[in-house]
Amino acid sequence: MFEKIKDFILRNGLWLLISAIVLLVLAPQVSELRMLMLIVFIELVALAMSGIASYVFTKVDFIENRSYNALGAIFLGVHFLVGLGVVGLYYTI
Repeated sequence: MFEKIKDFILRNGLWLLISAIVLLVLAPQVSELRMLMLIVFIELVALAMSGIASYVFTKVDFIENRSYNALGAIFLGVHFLVGLGVVGLYYTI
C-alpha cells in the first residue's frame, strides 16, 4: 500500500509542487504577472486531468487495436474542454 502511495507521489509530485508554488505566489500586485501565473495553474490542472483520463483509459480496454492516437485525442480533448471552461468563466464573470 505504501508503495502505491509513493508511486503516486513520485508520478504526480512535480505538477503538485508547481501548482502549490503558483498558488503561493499568486498574490502579486502586477496584473500581467498574476494572469500569467493563473494561466500556468490552469494548464497544470489540465495536465493533471489528462493524466487521470489517460490512466483511466489505459486501465479499461475500450479499443482492441491499442491505437496510440487515442491517448493524443484524450490529451487534446481535455485541453480543449479546459480552454472552453476558462473562456466560459471569463465571459460570465
